[in-house]
Amino acid sequence: MIEAYPLDNGDAKVDLTMAYAGLRKNFERAGFTHAADTTSVLAGHPRVLMRLDLRPGGPGAATKGPARRPVRPGDPGRT
Repeated sequence: MIEAYPLDNGDAKVDLTMAYAGLRKNFERAGFTHAADTTSVLAGHPRVLMRLDLRPGGPGAATKGPARRPVRPGDPGRT
């Protein structure tokens, strides 16, 4: 299980220096799901708890395609 606490800015623009935690929409595109609201606010936008379940058969496991192995030094064609 991976957890993240990105900004939930909706469609509002965010100063790039305040987007270091990431944006909710980007995490959703990566397969994370909203787990809970938090009391944290950054740059006027709430931060939310997002989770990605990596367990076999977990939510989103079959929708993201095959797992990729880690990049290793010396792998041909990979940087």
